[in-house]
Amino acid sequence: MDKKIYAIINPTSNSGKTKKIWSASLQKLKNSFPDLSYRLSGYSGQAMEIAAAAVKSGYNYILAVGGDGTINEVANGILKVKSDLVLHPVKLIIFPQGTGSDLSRSLELKSGLNYLIERIKKNKVQAIKTVKAQFKTAARVETRYFVNIADCGMGAAVAKQLNQNSDFLKGSFAYLIAILQILFKYKNKLVTIKADGEIVYQGKLNTAVVASGKYFGGGIKIAPQANLSRADLNLVLLKNISSWQAIFNLVRAYRGSHLQHELVSSCFANNIEISSQIPLTVELDGEIVGCTKANFKLSSRKLLILVD
Repeated sequence: MDKKIYAIINPTSNSGKTKKIWSASLQKLKNSFPDLSYRLSGYSGQAMEIAAAAVKSGYNYILAVGGDGTINEVANGILKVKSDLVLHPVKLIIFPQGTGSDLSRSLELKSGLNYLIERIKKNKVQAIKTVKAQFKTAARVETRYFVNIADCGMGAAVAKQLNQNSDFLKGSFAYLIAILQILFKYKNKLVTIKADGEIVYQGKLNTAVVASGKYFGGGIKIAPQANLSRADLNLVLLKNISSWQAIFNLVRAYRGSHLQHELVSSCFANNIEISSQIPLTVELDGEIVGCTKANFKLSSRKLLILVD
């Protein structure tokens, strides 16, 4: 079967560099894959709409060009289409261009155009799990999938700050600056967390991470025990840690050795519920989507991704 590829590009990702990179890459991609079509997204949520429409039109490969947020939107667009309406299995291709690109890091994808072309030609597929998240917004309760990491608490507050910061800040450095901006003013909140129906934590919490992949925050190995293909979710809790303890553990978290701290825990479950009297911001794959009460449930649907 010919590769019928539809590319969805977020021109504002990577501080606007993605648009220039795409323009420079297009002809070489067209030479290798003549049936390539593409469209630039113009607003938040549009990549989801474009992806769903492309799948319904019969495209069997969807190329996401951007960061983790773009990949999340494209993945949701693919998953939005009911499986019985899809003529052929749809495969996601990632051309990582974001500030963090943490899903690509978990997948160990090589960066660069030549590696992308080689990856598409090789057609090696990895099936990863998807997670259905339910959360509150100002108007209603909403549902959305994520594929790498969700978190509530200070981690989500950092993601929100990152989105507000200057575009001149890049990569892991941008995340580090956002962490330092939030760290000393963030107050831990009282929460109740259930895993598979059982209360696993009640008390003050800094951050709750629901992980499929290992990395967030531009390379922080927050969930070293997580696995994208494993049939459960990794719940990592940074409990009532102080700002100074958080700084100490941040250094360890880049190596994935922070789980040794007495106020950090890790467990596995298929269904995780987080509630709090004071709403906590919820972040999915780097995007702020709503607040608690939130539920994260392992989905039966898999996402097929081309890997190196």
